[in-house]
Amino acid sequence: MSTFNLHNIRFYDYHPEAIQCIAYSNELKMIALSRADGSIELWNCSFKPFKQYTIIISSKDSSVESLLWCGRKLFCAGFDGFILEYDITTYLVNSKTAVTGGPVWCLSLSPNRELLAAGTEGGYVCIYTIYEEGLMHKKILKKQNNRILSLGWGADNEHIVTGSINFIHLVSVETEKTLQLPVVNTSTANTKKETLVWCVSLLPDKTIVSGDSKGKTCFWDGTFGTLISSLQTHQADVHCMQVTEDSQRIYVAGVDPVIVEVCLVDSGGKRGKRKLWIKSRHRRIHTHDVRSLALTKEGKLFSGGKILIFLFYIIYFRYPATPPNGYISVARDAPNIILGYKNKVELWELGAGTHYNSDCRFLRIDKDIVKLVEIELKAKDRLQSCAVSPKGQWIALVCDGKIRIYKFILPKAKNEKRKLEKLKFSNNEIEQSSGIIWINEEKLASSTYSDIVQVLQISRNEVTIANTLFIPSNCIARQMSLSPEGRFLTILDSSNQVTVFSLSDSKSYFVMPKSKVPVTAFALNENQQIVIAYSNMTMTEYNIENSLCTPFGKELLNNPYSEIGKSNNVVLNLSLNGSRIFLHSISSFHSINKSVAYKSPSRPNKTIKYDPSMTDTDSNDSSSLVRLSSNQKLSTVSRSNHILHFSFIKENQVVSLEVNPIALLDQLPPTLKVKKFGAG
Repeated sequence: MSTFNLHNIRFYDYHPEAIQCIAYSNELKMIALSRADGSIELWNCSFKPFKQYTIIISSKDSSVESLLWCGRKLFCAGFDGFILEYDITTYLVNSKTAVTGGPVWCLSLSPNRELLAAGTEGGYVCIYTIYEEGLMHKKILKKQNNRILSLGWGADNEHIVTGSINFIHLVSVETEKTLQLPVVNTSTANTKKETLVWCVSLLPDKTIVSGDSKGKTCFWDGTFGTLISSLQTHQADVHCMQVTEDSQRIYVAGVDPVIVEVCLVDSGGKRGKRKLWIKSRHRRIHTHDVRSLALTKEGKLFSGGKILIFLFYIIYFRYPATPPNGYISVARDAPNIILGYKNKVELWELGAGTHYNSDCRFLRIDKDIVKLVEIELKAKDRLQSCAVSPKGQWIALVCDGKIRIYKFILPKAKNEKRKLEKLKFSNNEIEQSSGIIWINEEKLASSTYSDIVQVLQISRNEVTIANTLFIPSNCIARQMSLSPEGRFLTILDSSNQVTVFSLSDSKSYFVMPKSKVPVTAFALNENQQIVIAYSNMTMTEYNIENSLCTPFGKELLNNPYSEIGKSNNVVLNLSLNGSRIFLHSISSFHSINKSVAYKSPSRPNKTIKYDPSMTDTDSNDSSSLVRLSSNQKLSTVSRSNHILHFSFIKENQVVSLEVNPIALLDQLPPTLKVKKFGAG
């Protein structure tokens, strides 16, 4: 029976931002979503969806109101009045184009993927031609009286429909001939209230579909400008709309957290058959308003709520919000953990429990958790990444690509205070950083926005470049991991290639076999064997010297664990401890015993169901025992909380950082109040 001392941390005050908009790329199988703080998340959906990268914008006033894919180009626009094009390989801005009319509310791509239209606060529709080098201004349509809240292209690439306040306009791009449709407020409660058209679409038969602030989904004749039908699909604003490729079904959602499917059916009568739009199905899977929808060619529907993403395809799956990679770091040789927020960083010392006997489950806390230091960032700064050194003596931060290093000094006497000294250095050879990891107390690895990783030498007086690692694939590093003894640095780049570098010789590296399935997690042990997890819930193990599968790696491929594969969430992190492999997803963690797994591949898995008593303690940091059977190849512990981090520290101790999903929902504003018969 193997026993581990578990530090269960639940004091991380994580506040995810609300989702603003979602865009899906059928070509890349990728979702781009923006949040209220202006950050952009890229989710890989080629197999099980997972968050691949987070683009953090340093400006606190930044906003992304609309996202758009065009091939491998990602366009975004917001209230700053510019259209930005991002390179999804380097995650940097390729081009920045000014828009006439002030803040941008919406973007739309023409069906032939050659033109981009932007609707602005000033009532202008700006049209641009898309080139490989960027956007080229083509023309500006005639100014409208109100801001353009939504727009859409027609299938003929010649017409644009726009939605604004109280009006819908159908405009010819070439002649600028306009058909104006007044949206009348038919509510008897307040006839003077304006009607906001939040979403519009133009179908191939020239039918205009609109969703407005009255909760109605309306269908208009684009030839004569008459109202065909009006459906009261929601009790509040309809914010978003998606039309299937055959234009036979439409999905709408909004403040009323119900996703409604509207279908086109044949209705028979005395005068013959005619087409009719009716409400078909509705799904209440969100608790709060839905801001955006994205539909794939396979019929999968992604919906973005306040903090959650849902995938609706026959049944629905939930993908909760998680902090950006690099916001949580644990010291390998000290009981310290650093927690990152968007505007501050906290360094904590973990608690300690008493010695245990064979009968106890929870350890009595002898030493409580202590916040050692808190670093406040300036209002204009946004945290990208943070890391604590193995012994907890150094803290490194990345803000707007710049590295900041602090020396943490513990007091020698009880009456002395803790000291935090910022290391002042200036080195123009240090490139902008996208992520950091400590190698030891004197060296820090920094991934850049080019195809190199810089190893920095840290001293009390200066920071110099000790070594430069060149990534063979000429791509940027997306994720880094260090071997337990600190001899090897493993890098996952943006091309899904895993490379292991020897830190003693920068020219010595090992390239692992490349897979078409995205890599989600990896870890290297002291025997120079690397375990890699993929987004299709498979795993394998390679020997880094010959890049061949080990016998255990072959067994992982030939006999995958069904207990792991049935999860809807990918493996987020791997930790190795002797013959034990620990891996965790957002809702559970698993332990694989390599020796038993290879000798007895037919033994049944053991699942440990969630026990509420494991977390029902008064302290936010409880110390408990995890006992894993030594004769089981797989042990699974399911959790009701979201597991954000799980890793080893010294002497058979593990750290688990969790947040309560109910606590996340409590942070949200009240939901739409709906009167029900016999209540209230």
